[in-house]
Amino acid sequence: MPAGTGRHRRRLRPGHRTAAGCARPGQQGPPAPRSFRPASGPLTGVARVGYRAGQAIRPDIDPKGAAVDGSRFDALAKALAASGSRRGVVAGLAAGALGLVGVGRAEAVACRMPGGLCREHADCCSGLCGPKDATGRRRCACRAVGDCPPPAVCRAVACQGGACVGSVLPDGTACTASGGTAGTCRAGACVLPTGAACVADAQCQSGDCINGACGSFCPAGSRLGAICGAGFGFACQCRATAEGQQLACIGVAACDVQSCTSSSTCPVGTLCDGSGCFPLCGVSPTASCA
Repeated sequence: MPAGTGRHRRRLRPGHRTAAGCARPGQQGPPAPRSFRPASGPLTGVARVGYRAGQAIRPDIDPKGAAVDGSRFDALAKALAASGSRRGVVAGLAAGALGLVGVGRAEAVACRMPGGLCREHADCCSGLCGPKDATGRRRCACRAVGDCPPPAVCRAVACQGGACVGSVLPDGTACTASGGTAGTCRAGACVLPTGAACVADAQCQSGDCINGACGSFCPAGSRLGAICGAGFGFACQCRATAEGQQLACIGVAACDVQSCTSSSTCPVGTLCDGSGCFPLCGVSPTASCA
């Protein structure tokens, strides 16, 4: 039966849509889709610009809620929009974003010393990246001793077969200890002479750091008053200390000495023998003057 005739005739109300979803000619169509407008105020900051249903995403607020410096971004965006294409603007904004948030990397990479891993000659300070080793890795090699790091005190270095090889200087070689004090090498360390200030036995040639200075204890079995050395033109004698230690080699004072009851009350480099502070052998005779 044709539509609109007979007892089953249906009347379509204004605005009614057919099965195809379209209104008849002359009738009201479906409502227009809802439009979304961004929130008021200038768009500032560095963020993605987009919209969710019914809600504007503010580009001046990052996802963690921290405000971004909008004034700097506004100036950058205006300058780019006035002078470049869309691609140039996007590239400029990306570069500007990195600058605004302080993202940067050091482009200069320090060269590597011999022994450091490398891939090409330019990686090495010596300009020589050696062949692969058993593990498949390449390492920087030296061409001359000048390519090697400077050696430590009482050590020497040489370039052998592209590698920096260290060695120990012979005992007795002159050296300069920390603090500028002259000493001699012993077993790869710079040790100090008698009378030099010290804090540990290993710093002294004698092996004894006594009351802040390098000195000497007399060998076991030495008798009291035995001559044990000489210093500053005076003979040194084995004398007992107030602490009751083994006999120490003590020099002669060139003046009236300070009275004492223990070596801890004496000047550095002197010892108390119970009657006064006397200098260690090799320490200036005036060190204990009152």
